[in-house]
Amino acid sequence: MGDPDGLNGPDDMAEVLAQMEAGSVMSRFYASRRRPEKKTIILRQDVFEIVWYGGSRPGKTLPVAPEGTVDLREVAEVRKGKNSRDFERQLTEADRCDADSCLVVLYGNEFRLKTLSLVALGKTERDVWVRGIIHLISSVRNFTYPLMVNRWLLKEFRILDRNGSNTLGLTEVKKFLQKANARCPNARVRAIFNVLHLSWVSLCLISLSVHPVLKEVDRSRA
Repeated sequence: MGDPDGLNGPDDMAEVLAQMEAGSVMSRFYASRRRPEKKTIILRQDVFEIVWYGGSRPGKTLPVAPEGTVDLREVAEVRKGKNSRDFERQLTEADRCDADSCLVVLYGNEFRLKTLSLVALGKTERDVWVRGIIHLISSVRNFTYPLMVNRWLLKEFRILDRNGSNTLGLTEVKKFLQKANARCPNARVRAIFNVLHLSWVSLCLISLSVHPVLKEVDRSRA
């Protein structure tokens, strides 16, 4: 069904986000002379990111690390159509694409925005992504600080968990604590680590136990 802003797709936002999390195969255009390439675009709502993988992969086992990511907190604008330099530099290829299937995501530093220029399989699929991204970036204003910390911890966990096992080794935990400027004697980290069995929850609890800022977040939840 359509809505007043001319976007098609499901009326229920939960269904829109579910479709985005399932993933869509789209063609990505580049500002360079590089030819457009098929990508599987997926929403990771738990860490508030859009990620992409090479080729057509919906429903298939994905590599642990995506080719690229967009942090939705850094999205400045999402546009319908071919309004980007990526499309302008590939006019021959762009002319073959229906403008109603195209979208452009502008993100990053406000003085030097990057673009993610995509062609969906059709207008309805394009509109699902436009509606979903607009909804998600507007919801950032309602994020509580504890929620932002939780999503940051999960994002860092995924970066460290290179083999996709959902566990971390002691060395990886130490690297995370150094990155987070959390000072803690090795013996204490090892003791906590041995009790908590290497899981995602472990990273949260270790962080809360040794990082003064995160301790304050934990108290605010009580």
